[in-house]
Amino acid sequence: MSLDIQAPITSDVINNLDEDEIVVLLNGRRSTTTPTVSGDAVSLAIGDARFSIIARDKNGARLNIDPQGRLFLNDSRTFTVDVAGLDPSVTHSIWMYSEPELLEAFTVSSSRKFSKNISIPETAQSGWHSVVLSGTTSFGDEFAASMRINIPDEENLVVKIATSRWVWALLLAAVASAMIVPSKSRSRRKRLV
Repeated sequence: MSLDIQAPITSDVINNLDEDEIVVLLNGRRSTTTPTVSGDAVSLAIGDARFSIIARDKNGARLNIDPQGRLFLNDSRTFTVDVAGLDPSVTHSIWMYSEPELLEAFTVSSSRKFSKNISIPETAQSGWHSVVLSGTTSFGDEFAASMRINIPDEENLVVKIATSRWVWALLLAAVASAMIVPSKSRSRRKRLV
């Protein structure tokens, strides 16, 4: 994106986090908060704002969340962000780290809410990353909050697809139809002779 928005957290802070650690900065100070895992969402409360990652991809398929609130993406490389309690007069942003990459910049209406499917760039490497929401709460507190996501390894996706029961069912159907069609053709030719 061509907006001039600065990354809210330095890469060294994010890259030094443990695999299950999150970071919340509120008015420039590090704050501790524990994510809440409920149903298909991981949520953080930040002042009067709420930041949730909904564990659904762009097609509505459910994604895995572990008890620490880490999200495991599937091959669609998408997830849904739902935010409430934001200041409608400023631009907010969603970033992906290991290196900061702006995924979305947005404003909110008077409802102070935002919800959207977010896509991870195809160039992002597999493994652990942080998704960071940066903005201002409706009370005027500046914040940045991270949540952890795991992008699947492309090779594992090939194995998953190759071992999928649907792939095998389609393959068997194709083989069966390939055997039936020629045998029907042969029986027609015999009758014609």
